[in-house]
Formats: sequence, C-alpha cells, structure tokens
Amino acid sequence: MAATGLKETAVKDHLRSLKNNPDRFARFRMLTEDVVMGMYRASRAGDARAGKLFLQFVEEWEEKKRITQVNQNPYAGLTDDDLRRKLAERISRMKNLVPDPAAPEPPAAG
Repeated sequence: MAATGLKETAVKDHLRSLKNNPDRFARFRMLTEDVVMGMYRASRAGDARAGKLFLQFVEEWEEKKRITQVNQNPYAGLTDDDLRRKLAERISRMKNLVPDPAAPEPPAAG
C-alpha cells in the first residue's frame, strides 16, 4: 500500500478505466467558455501569449512559417541550351580520361 492507503493495482485499474473512457473530460467541457473568456480578458489586458492562444483557439489562427530554401542545384536556372553545352563539355572531358579501345596502341618507347 502506498502512502494514500490505496493498492497499486487499484490505482492502475482506475487510470486504465479513465484512459478507455471517451467522456472522461465531459465534466470539464462546461468550463471551456470560462477559459476562453479568461484568455480574452488576459489578451485585452496586454498578455500577448493569451492573445495568441485565444486566436489559435477561436479563429484557428496559425503563425506564418518562413521557409528559406537554399538552392544547391548548380544547374537550376540554366536554359536547355546551357544544359546541353555543359553536358557536351562534360562528355568531352570524360572521353579524355578513358582511352578509346579502337585507337591504335602508341609505339613502345625505347
């Protein structure tokens, strides 16, 4: 037994019954209007956080999110002609790296 005099199993069973009960907060719903009015009054008194919360609740307001996208694609903004030219340049460089199998063998030195 805990200091409350309740057995642990009794507490666990009670918490489980609350978790499985969809109306567990029904008795608090009647207080919603009071809470909303409290947010309104606090916001009128200058509490910015209360004002924000009030607008989020009543007006379903959301803050605008600023998204900054860093363009990491070096080819973005190039025209099709620019892309074709760059591709041809790259293919040309690659051909210089790989020997042509049809080319004759260079004469042996020496």
